Amino acid sequence: MSITNELDADALISRLAGPLSPPNRIAFRRAAEDALARVPCWGEGAVYRAVASLQRAFFDPPSDGRALWDIEWELARPVSKLKAAPAIEYLGDGRRGRPRKHAREGRAMYWCCAQVEPRRERLAWHCLSLAGYKVYQPLLREQRRSHGRKITVTPPLFPGYLFVWVVRGWWDARWSPGVVRLIMDGLLPPRVPDAVINEIRSRERGGYVELLKPRGLRPGMRVRVVSGPLSEQIGMLGALRPHERVLVLLQLLGGQQRVELARSAIEAAE
Repeated sequence: MSITNELDADALISRLAGPLSPPNRIAFRRAAEDALARVPCWGEGAVYRAVASLQRAFFDPPSDGRALWDIEWELARPVSKLKAAPAIEYLGDGRRGRPRKHAREGRAMYWCCAQVEPRRERLAWHCLSLAGYKVYQPLLREQRRSHGRKITVTPPLFPGYLFVWVVRGWWDARWSPGVVRLIMDGLLPPRVPDAVINEIRSRERGGYVELLKPRGLRPGMRVRVVSGPLSEQIGMLGALRPHERVLVLLQLLGGQQRVELARSAIEAAE
């Protein structure tokens, strides 16, 4: 069966075989080629589903302890069970004790941030979901004009990035198709505080994030440009844009021109 130029199965196999150990790479490649020979139709999703499960079968990621191993750990003195036990905490009702085992294990679940390929957020989302990850991408809702018509678009709040909920490990997310890299802090991805995710979600209305509008400014009012090459120009505020941007109508070049400026570059005109 011929393969189209848009799909390079060999490159996908090589990419998935990268994190494997040398003996497992050869075995994985043979198994992947055999699996692809039985795929009824070619497509990016079909090829990935055919080989991704095989890659996880041959992949043996190191645990957090192995990833952070240091020779000093081997030379350190043995720690007593009392020191190794978790700290005593307040359990309520005047009782003190150590947290239960399942409560300690729950702390391993956290949000991290993944950088994805440009304009391939949906592919990265789909592949991460197939790998068992929960993905969150906050979206905006904007009104724009296209060919004289007003349309509604939903761009991401953070273009090129996704939040990934890690439960058992982050290695599969790192090598998932569509993902460029995970934002790392040394050898491990830093945890995005739950308070940050909750704050973003609290601003959602109908599934879309509503940004705070600047105080004292509203479309239709007279404004003055206070910085930049257009300083001291008087115009009318046309619209409030995301990311602290505004659209101002100014009299320039013999007519009214639409100029996009930073929110801090204007003020209300008296």
